[in-house]
Amino acid sequence: MLACRPGSASAQAEGPQAPDDSLVEITRDVAFGASPTSPLTLNVYRPKAKSFGVPAVVLVHGGSWSQGDPNMMDTQGKLLAQQGWVGFSIAYRLAVRDTPTWPGNVDDVKTAVRWVADHARDYGSDPTRLALLGESAGGHLAALVGATGFGMDPSSLPDPSKAPRIRVVATFSAPLALDQLVPVNGEAPPSCGGDEPCKAFWRLPLVPGMLGCGPNQCPATYLAASPASQVTRTTPPMFLANATDEIVPMDQLDRMKRALTDNNVNVQTKAVEGSKHGNEYTSRVWNEMVPFMADSLGVPTPQPIMFAEERELKDYLLLIFIGMFAIGLLFVFILAAVRGRWDEPGA
Repeated sequence: MLACRPGSASAQAEGPQAPDDSLVEITRDVAFGASPTSPLTLNVYRPKAKSFGVPAVVLVHGGSWSQGDPNMMDTQGKLLAQQGWVGFSIAYRLAVRDTPTWPGNVDDVKTAVRWVADHARDYGSDPTRLALLGESAGGHLAALVGATGFGMDPSSLPDPSKAPRIRVVATFSAPLALDQLVPVNGEAPPSCGGDEPCKAFWRLPLVPGMLGCGPNQCPATYLAASPASQVTRTTPPMFLANATDEIVPMDQLDRMKRALTDNNVNVQTKAVEGSKHGNEYTSRVWNEMVPFMADSLGVPTPQPIMFAEERELKDYLLLIFIGMFAIGLLFVFILAAVRGRWDEPGA
């Protein structure tokens, strides 16, 4: 595989390899709050070349609202730092059997955003350039905090007038209309359509377990917990990605896109062919997502990342080109030799 040192002319033309840990400084397990059962911590990913005034991106991991930890967003945090931004991957309270976490999990994300806004400058980032990036269940929480801002629980703010402003949200495979992901009368969830992986996955009581009730028991809760139902004209721009044949159906993205468009909110979507979920397709969407976020944050677009599969494809195409050139050159030599024989006297 071809390789270039970061900073070389060739590397600048192609973009840096990803992820390059040598360019990243990671601080793990920084306390930012506490849930009823445990402390809440976050990981900070920042450029080793010290930064000042760059965007701060809060990363929210997935795990069906019931599992996972901040380390699950290591790749995304490293990529952000490699491109000169600062990532903050956060924990939030997780659902356990018979213990719903709504709306505490959303409050935890808001607490983290407030902490990041208060401490952004300590890590070289700008508290006025805040973004959220979440995958799967974390994408749901990120989109909901983006859509509702800090109005869900004003009493939790020491000074509501100083609430942080989220400038852009990005989600990978986020559940965005929760009532459509619960089986109805024993039938598959409405959002799934003919998507078999979706049908199998959402037959599990994931949403009722997190919210503590079914859609017929508490329809208002499902509306309040669904980002697609909470969009307003003040919702920040959003980048939405989803695979075409995965456990979170494309219908969820489509519903959110309609809600954003109806409210004149800037939105960009990316449909990834196949069945990969959330973080699994990061390399397929990253270089489209970051320019959208940069534009929304009012900062220059970082140099794009050259992911391993792109570099391998480029190397493969280069080998094909070299092979074709060699064959062509050999053909020229053979043709020249044949013509030379024809030109010999008596030939």
